[in-house]
Amino acid sequence: MQGLKKTIVVVTGHRSGIGQAISQCFTDLGATVYGLSEPEHDLRRLDQIPVWLREIYEKTGRVDVLVNNAGVNHIGNIEQTTLDQLDELMTINVKAAFLTMQSILPWMRAAGFGRVINIASDQAVAAKRYGAAYASSKAALLQLSKSSAIDYAQYGITVNCVCPGSTDTNMLTQAIDTLVKKYPLEFQADYLAKCAEELPMQRYATVKEVADMVEFLASEKASYINGALIPIDGGSTA
Repeated sequence: MQGLKKTIVVVTGHRSGIGQAISQCFTDLGATVYGLSEPEHDLRRLDQIPVWLREIYEKTGRVDVLVNNAGVNHIGNIEQTTLDQLDELMTINVKAAFLTMQSILPWMRAAGFGRVINIASDQAVAAKRYGAAYASSKAALLQLSKSSAIDYAQYGITVNCVCPGSTDTNMLTQAIDTLVKKYPLEFQADYLAKCAEELPMQRYATVKEVADMVEFLASEKASYINGALIPIDGGSTA
């Protein structure tokens, strides 16, 4: 495959934040991007994911790149997390990605080529306070990526996992707002700015920095990168 022009790309959670930046990046390169996002595509409807992807495949005849970006968060320790909240995280952050891969990998295998890029989090490898359930879901996504990378390498398919640290998105702002409201004795009103100052590079990642790495992993330049965990965190997990 020469470059990324005319490639067929599927991105989940493509309407905002990192997913929107990824979709725009591929579109700018001349790729055709199909997004799966609410309200049209509620990934909680697990039984519909193969149906939606089959519709895309019947239009295009192939899927070259899959980016599992959709994700939800929950703030709280184990005692403050219900089983329903844990199920929500696992459904969106793990099961939906599992099903997109289960649908698309056979098509990639038949084509002899494919790129799967899963967007996890620095919390897949480094714990943060009040993130037990979220971190567990992202760690599961990381291991799903690594195991699949080994299983499908022989078919010309790579599977990699990008792990952004704190990134300048609405999701980050909402998470910090929740921390400040739930735990005011631990997190002050200025924590959004203070958190950035405490990072090694003293700023948050941008969505473009994450999208640029996804673009690289989808390109021929990354043809021998497989099963990798790639942090985009400015050194936070170093």
